This record gives sequence, structure tokens and C-alpha cells, in this order.
Amino acid sequence: MKKISFSIIAFFLMLCMGTNPLFSQDYEEEASDTTAVEDLEDEIDEAFLEEEGFEEEPDIRGESWFKLPGGLSLRSAGVNLGFYKPSMAYWNDSYGSSAQHPNTPWTVSSSFGMSFLFQAGMRLNLNAENTLWTELEVGFWSGSAELKGTYAEDGTNGTEKIEYSIMPINISVGYSLSDLLLSGMYAGAGFGANKITMTQTQDSDTPKESSGFGTMYHLLVGYDYPLTDQLSLGAELQIALGGHKHSQVSETSDTVPVQTTEQKDISLSGPKILLQLNYLFQTDND
Repeated sequence: MKKISFSIIAFFLMLCMGTNPLFSQDYEEEASDTTAVEDLEDEIDEAFLEEEGFEEEPDIRGESWFKLPGGLSLRSAGVNLGFYKPSMAYWNDSYGSSAQHPNTPWTVSSSFGMSFLFQAGMRLNLNAENTLWTELEVGFWSGSAELKGTYAEDGTNGTEKIEYSIMPINISVGYSLSDLLLSGMYAGAGFGANKITMTQTQDSDTPKESSGFGTMYHLLVGYDYPLTDQLSLGAELQIALGGHKHSQVSETSDTVPVQTTEQKDISLSGPKILLQLNYLFQTDND
């Protein structure tokens, strides 16, 4: 009888201390019920957001702030200050001895030379690697020349001044040479037009003004050095090629004065040497 009682007590102790399949089943059912409630709450929250028109905000970290249509992005904007020396071969070399000054050739006392050039430009990336870009530039240049000589009519001495104001409008394509030569180096080419205003003044006579356009092409090579994440300092050499037509009116006075008009080619080819300060826009590769 004592053995039976001891066995019954031991069995109940094992039930209390061991794994109870009934208790385990109740726990699993309770955990399953909790998970189902959480899933239902998530579905209700999503349905509410869709009903109210809320959308999850996209992650825009690392993307360009200045994306343009067609996959283009702003690369930089800056100002250029330097020098431009157009050829002006006709005015410097030929005009003084032309039919405009018959009998007594005039001497160039001050020729067209190198003068200040100011430009402002903006660059747009053309590929995802940011190694190919296009640039739009607008600038201003002015220069003058002076000739001295003797008027054929009365033999008096005179002075003639020729002044140019040029507004270059150019578009260029540049390619980075960082992987080929030197980090920050680039080369390219472009074309554009010059808005030209020319004034000729002889002594106290009324100035004669003419204006027009001339087509230009150019080659370029440059170097950009980053000062900060948003500023760079650079240098660029451009070789300008082109010019414009000038209508030169001459008068012959044998017995009856006769005016003739000639088209003269005025060369504006020459070097442009520029220092650049650019603001750099954030890009995907930064």
C-alpha cells in the first residue's frame, strides 16, 4: 500500500516538473492568436494609408538635386576671366594701305591686341558617369586700334579709331581625361556666334557704327582643381577659329566721285586664356 502511494506521488511530481503537452498546446495557440492579431492590425494600417492617399516617402539620399528631363543633370555654373587676342589681320596689316587711304598709306599707331574677356557659363552632364558634358557660355570682349596719316584731299594730318565690342555666345562639348592623363583635365570643341558692334571715327567726324554676327568654332583644353565639395578653380585655353564680313566703302575722285563697296574678311581667330571659378552641383556620383 505504501509502494502504491509513493508511485502515485512520484507520477504527480513528474507531471508538475516535466513538459506538459496540454500546457504547451495552449501556449502555441495563444502565440498564434497574438500573431494573427498583429497581422490584422498591419493590414488595417495599410488600408487606412491607402484610403487617405498617404504614400511612403522614397529614399532620395545620394541622388542629384538638379535632375533635368532626358537624364541630364546640372554639373556646374561659373564665371571666367581672362584674355582674348583676335587676329584682326585686315585692320592691323592691310587697312592702312587700302583704297580707303589713297595716295598716302596710314600707319597703325596702336593695333588690336590682347584684351580682357569675361564669360559666364553653365555645364550639363550628358552621361551617367559624368565624364561627358555640354557647356553654354556668354561673354563680352572689347578692343580698339588707332591709325595716323595724311588726308589725300587737303594734306592735313588725321587720326582714325576703330573700336570693337564682341559678345561671344558659344556651346561646347567637353570630355574628362582623368582616366587617361591627369585627374581634373579635359578637352573638347564647340561652335557659336559673335554679336559684333564696330565703330569707326575719323577725327571730329560723326562715328560710323555697324553691327552683325560672325560664326566661330573653337577647340579647348582645361583643368579643374576642386577647392571644396562645391567650388573648383580651373584654367582653360581656347583656340577660336572664324571671323566676319565687313562692307568697306571706298571713294575714287578723278573727275566724278565714285563709291565702291568691297566685302572684307575680318579674322577673329586667336587664343583665349581663361581662369574659372565654378560652383559644383551635387551629382549621383558624388
